[in-house]
Amino acid sequence: MHSNQSSTGICDGHAHVGFGMEPEKLIELMERYDIDVALVSYLSIGRDVVANREMVRIAERFSRLRGLAWCNPAGKDNHPSDVEPFFNNRQLVGMKLHPSLHEYSVDDPRLIPYMELCEQFGVPAQFHTAPDEFCNPDIMLELARRYPRVSIVMLHMNLGNQDSDNDWAVAVAKRAANLYLDTSWVPSQKVLGAVRELGKERVIFGTDAPVASYFTTGDYEHYDHYFLFNAIPLQQPPFIFTLQDKLSSDEYEHVMYLNALRLYRF
Repeated sequence: MHSNQSSTGICDGHAHVGFGMEPEKLIELMERYDIDVALVSYLSIGRDVVANREMVRIAERFSRLRGLAWCNPAGKDNHPSDVEPFFNNRQLVGMKLHPSLHEYSVDDPRLIPYMELCEQFGVPAQFHTAPDEFCNPDIMLELARRYPRVSIVMLHMNLGNQDSDNDWAVAVAKRAANLYLDTSWVPSQKVLGAVRELGKERVIFGTDAPVASYFTTGDYEHYDHYFLFNAIPLQQPPFIFTLQDKLSSDEYEHVMYLNALRLYRF
C-alpha cells in the first residue's frame, strides 16, 4: 500500500459496472486500495435508458459510487430526451461516451443533442479516445472548440503507450482550455509530462477498473496495475508511487481527487 496519501482522498474518475462486472467486487477493490469515490458508468449494448436506470439504482446502494450516463448516439433506440431526467435531478453527474466501441465519429450530428445536454446541465462529457477515425485527439479538439462551455475528458490520453500517442493528446489539450486528460492505461511518466505541460488542474486520475476486455468478466486485480506496478508498461516503480514522488502534494491532490470533484460536483 502506498504512503503519504492525499489528505483529500482518492477518486477514480473512470470505472465501470455491467458486462459481468459486479459493483460489490468493485467496492471490494476500492476498499483494498483506499479509493474513496469512483465515477462509474454501466456498460451496455441495450437501450441506454435501461442501463442508466440500473446505474442510478447501483449508485443509490453504494455511497462510494457516483453514476455517469452511458450514452450511445448511434443506437437506434436511444434518445437524448431519455438522458435529461437523470441530469435534471442530479441522479447522474456526467456522461460517458465510447465512439470506438459504437463506431461513430465525434463529428457525427447525432452527438449534438447530447453535447447540448451537457452544456445545459453543466455536466462533463468523458470520451474514450484512441488513434482512430472516431475519437483521435484532432477530432476531439474540433469538438471542444464547438462546445467551449462543456468540460471534455479525453480518457486514456489517446490510448497510446508507444512513441508520441499520449503526447499528441497533451499537445491538443494545450489548445483548448475545456479539454482534460485521464490517466487510465497511461504510463506514469506520460502523466507527469501532462501535468508539467498543462498544470495541476487538467489531469484526472482514472483507471478503467475493472475492465479487462469488453463483453467479458472484469479484471478484479485491475488496481494492481496502478498501486503495485506501473500501468503501461507493466514495470516498477508503482504508478501511484511515481506520482507521489514526482508531484508536489498540491499537484497530487488535484490529480487524485480535487479536479474530479470540481468538474463532476459529487
